[in-house]
Amino acid sequence: MLLAEREDGSWRFVYDGAQITRLGEGFEPSHLLQPTAIERTVQAVQEFGHTARTHRVRQVVVLMTAVVREAKNPNALLEPLREELTSWSAPIKWRTLSEQEEAELSYLSVAHDDTLPISFPLAVVDIGGGSVEVAFGELEPPPNQWGEIDFYRSFPIGAVRVREQKMPADPPSTAEVLNCCKWLDGVLEPLQELAQPSTTVLVGGTGVNLGMLALELEAFEPHKVHGLKLTDEQIAQILHHLLQLSDAERSALKGIEPARAPILHVGTLVLERVLFALRQEQVWISTRGIRYGGLYTL
Repeated sequence: MLLAEREDGSWRFVYDGAQITRLGEGFEPSHLLQPTAIERTVQAVQEFGHTARTHRVRQVVVLMTAVVREAKNPNALLEPLREELTSWSAPIKWRTLSEQEEAELSYLSVAHDDTLPISFPLAVVDIGGGSVEVAFGELEPPPNQWGEIDFYRSFPIGAVRVREQKMPADPPSTAEVLNCCKWLDGVLEPLQELAQPSTTVLVGGTGVNLGMLALELEAFEPHKVHGLKLTDEQIAQILHHLLQLSDAERSALKGIEPARAPILHVGTLVLERVLFALRQEQVWISTRGIRYGGLYTL
């Protein structure tokens, strides 16, 4: 959840928090949202509600991504969410993002972030639970304008999906990892046709948690990894370590979100293959994402 308020024509960020609910757990092959995953998600929103009401939020925008977009039973989630959000006493705007919108909002969250060392062409990668978005822009957008991205693609290779479909073992076997790499390279082949980016930025929890491990932080402190550069060698070393661990061992690592342990090694593998397809030897970490892009479009 991101809270912000207008200040002199721009946004001042008041609160930024996240909870991992694994909404896509058990989603395949039925494309049905599962009761326990729904319960976790509604509970997270209920916990956010106290902060929202304390700050007297005047408008609420709900952004829904791949898993809700593809679900056969979205109302199983939306009905309890509507009931909870009504208690916030603010107008609500619901947005089920298309693949293009999801990629565009990730890109916007980065393209106008003056805290990052960005040069163009720019590629923005967002690794979610259900999908991976890649957006690419050749030219810097004009001041106070968002411009258009030149390429976007939503790949159905989110970390939860890949874990359940390709790497279910705990820890994964060597054969699983090799087969998954081969499969991911085939899915990501369209990225090889792009011009080589000058800057590649990763948004989403995978990058944040990798940053924690790279800096060897004792506690989860996202603000310390925003703008961090990771090389392909660093990513490969961390990935090699993560693949050797069980879910329980990963959850005990210092600095990471324990709830991300079942998918952190998968998200890291996906990142490695995305960078390979983009011909990149480094990536910058952003703790921001579509919630910021959504805010900028209001």
